[in-house]
Amino acid sequence: MNDYLSIHGNTVVFGSATASSSIALTLNFPVRDSNSQEIVVSPFFGGGIQFRKEESTYISTLAVGGVDIPINKSLTVLSEYKQHSQIREKLMLAKLRGLAIAFSFF
Repeated sequence: MNDYLSIHGNTVVFGSATASSSIALTLNFPVRDSNSQEIVVSPFFGGGIQFRKEESTYISTLAVGGVDIPINKSLTVLSEYKQHSQIREKLMLAKLRGLAIAFSFF
């Protein structure tokens, strides 16, 4: 969305029976290069919701935090931790690392 506010989302499919999607609104704390003012790393945290489809559909709250490292204007390396809880379930912690494509809507 901008340098200080982002939407982090992902979908993972496990075979034909299970899928998990999450979306979180995050607050970013960009660290800039002192000479070029380009963002070199951007820690973030926020919250959202998680959807999981198995035999039935589960919806849970989500807390997320991590670090984005921009490679160029549209490609970012990310490391992210997510904690979500389902009704009548234990808290779960997930770790995600990978590449993200950045979209600018504004």
